[in-house]
Amino acid sequence: MDKLLDIFRIVPEGVRWMGSAEGLEVAKALIKAKSTEQPGDFLVVSLVTGWKMEIKAPGLNGAMAVADSPRSSIAAKRTGSPVPSHPF
Repeated sequence: MDKLLDIFRIVPEGVRWMGSAEGLEVAKALIKAKSTEQPGDFLVVSLVTGWKMEIKAPGLNGAMAVADSPRSSIAAKRTGSPVPSHPF
């Protein structure tokens, strides 16, 4: 299955695409590098499964806050497939 994840920066206007990553750990590393340039919040999305995760940029202690959001129940009802617990 495709492990490609899209990374977006959350901006006042909505979201801005920052790139793609092959897997969650690569996405987190990319976000960590991007947030040193300009702190902010990010959204990681699998367009294949609908899985998404919001990542708050590292604070002063370098820790990242993560909120995991499975695909919406509406999408699961529409497709008849269970809500995934992981993007791949």
